[in-house]
Amino acid sequence: MALPGESFEIRVTDRELLRRREESLSHSERPWNVVLGCQPVSEGCRSCLAQARLDLHNANAGQSVDWSKRGAGVEIEQALSEPAAWTTPQRAVIAPLADLFQPSVSGIFVQRVLKVVAAHPQHVFLVTSRYPQRMRELLLATPPPPNLSIGISAEDAASYALRLPYLFDIAARWRHVVLEPLLGPVDVERVELPTRDLLWPLQGLVQQYLGLDAGQRPQWLPQSDPLRRLPRLDWVIAGGERGQSPRPPHPDWVRAVRDACQRRGVPFFFRGWGDYVPTRKPDLEDPQLMVVSADGTRRGRGAGSSINRFAIDGSDVHFAKLPRGDEPIQFFLDGQRHLAVPEQRAPQQRQSADDASVLERELRRLAPKGRARAG
Repeated sequence: MALPGESFEIRVTDRELLRRREESLSHSERPWNVVLGCQPVSEGCRSCLAQARLDLHNANAGQSVDWSKRGAGVEIEQALSEPAAWTTPQRAVIAPLADLFQPSVSGIFVQRVLKVVAAHPQHVFLVTSRYPQRMRELLLATPPPPNLSIGISAEDAASYALRLPYLFDIAARWRHVVLEPLLGPVDVERVELPTRDLLWPLQGLVQQYLGLDAGQRPQWLPQSDPLRRLPRLDWVIAGGERGQSPRPPHPDWVRAVRDACQRRGVPFFFRGWGDYVPTRKPDLEDPQLMVVSADGTRRGRGAGSSINRFAIDGSDVHFAKLPRGDEPIQFFLDGQRHLAVPEQRAPQQRQSADDASVLERELRRLAPKGRARAG
């Protein structure tokens, strides 16, 4: 089934083919693994690679797994000295396969991590959490350094609405959102707060709730007269799921996030579809074929359900498992790459081309002359 406006005639350079795994996992940032392992907190954690990464770390270190603590984060003491060894300014992701703010990580260790961030102002650090309440508590006690971007990870509309408001209680310089794995549609432009005021994160304002009118319809003051003005989100990242039994996102969900960001001028980065990609020529005998509907229903994993034509309508999209891992097609949305990255420079630091990561420099080199990088 062809997707509206999507092109499957994709030509990429050999150099891009060689870099596809790095792009899919790192999006040009450097991992800083100060914590390994993570406690699942929601449906988006089902296929997380955090525990597998911790098991590998233990195996490499010759350590046995403490099954009584399986799922808890492990503080990696020796990692705290790593930023001092980086010879050029970096964009570093803190604990990319864990969560710095999970309950099993001590507040003292979090403070030590923040001190290391503050001690290396030439680098920009990013931290993302599914525990925004604890992140707020710890960052109110120890304000975030000016070279730190804070973010939340969410998988659907409910988790986005629950976690996002905490970001705006913290006096950080930058804020970002990671919608990965994207398991349902998310309205990134509008969140209704418990007070029924409306938070517009891409615009940086709160619209005041006035109550119900005579017809019992909710009313708000105009956006031109906001209750509060806030820093807007600096970056939105979205992507599909990897691991065992991945649940691919419907393309319309990704498009809605992309379009909202483009309307408001917020950088949007698409991390890829995950371990499944949309296909316009589905093999109806493929036992791994999956059909995803716009309402979030996923059918497949067996020929009987995947070829039930009575259950498929025009909005459904067929997904096929990637045959050889990270193929370039999985990074394209409607025939384009979306690689927008915000201008996040460390205080009083100017980044030259030599300071950028190898991946970012290469992307700049490959960009067509006179055209901005896809966003």
